[in-house]
Amino acid sequence: MNNKRFTEKDYQNWCEDYLSGMSSQGIANKYKPNGPSVSLVKKVIRQEGINRTQSQSQIGRIPWNKGKTGFSVWNKGMSKEQTYPYPSPFKGLKSPMKDVPRTKEVKDKIAHSIRLLNRNAYGFYKERAEDEDTLYLIHISLNQDNELNKYYKIGRTFNSLARRYNYNFDPNTIIKLWSSHHTVIYSLEEEVLYEFRKYFQRGPENFTGKTEFFSEKLPVNDVIDYIDRRLTEKVQNED
Repeated sequence: MNNKRFTEKDYQNWCEDYLSGMSSQGIANKYKPNGPSVSLVKKVIRQEGINRTQSQSQIGRIPWNKGKTGFSVWNKGMSKEQTYPYPSPFKGLKSPMKDVPRTKEVKDKIAHSIRLLNRNAYGFYKERAEDEDTLYLIHISLNQDNELNKYYKIGRTFNSLARRYNYNFDPNTIIKLWSSHHTVIYSLEEEVLYEFRKYFQRGPENFTGKTEFFSEKLPVNDVIDYIDRRLTEKVQNED
């Protein structure tokens, strides 16, 4: 290869590094700041015809592209009996969740706990944690396929409902509103959606917040009482 900056010895070193398991990016980083670019390393390796298909560092590993088409699987033909070149740190360890029954109730509780703990989850705005937020309970009638369908919807918004949904609400549509700062309202909404999940009924696909719809069987008074009680408790706990 005709390159005045590097010698044949440099090319040989890169190839040896590559065969030892280093990536092209790793090789370029190793010889910084006056070393080769990643593209040059790849070019040298390609022109030298080097193939590390059987390199020791890869024995026993499952390739990331296993089962995909259009790629050459580097461990094709290798037996499952071939092991890692080093012992697994997890060998012999047992997961603490191994004996927990995987019922729907258990899965729901785990998912709910994670959502409550994860304050960076979808819908929580860390930069607006102290801004005023509003939780709402509304009754909506929607004409779908020439049929009038009625739902209850629970949600939250920083704005008015008219701005949230871009149309004016009939006063009878709004059942009740609750206001507090965003951290409280966000966690309260999560609790309410989980507490009354058995009344969930997926809303129309073209409606914003379709995962927060409930059937007409929703016990509205119970929902109101629950929100009133939990909101009071949350505010008191923060004082």
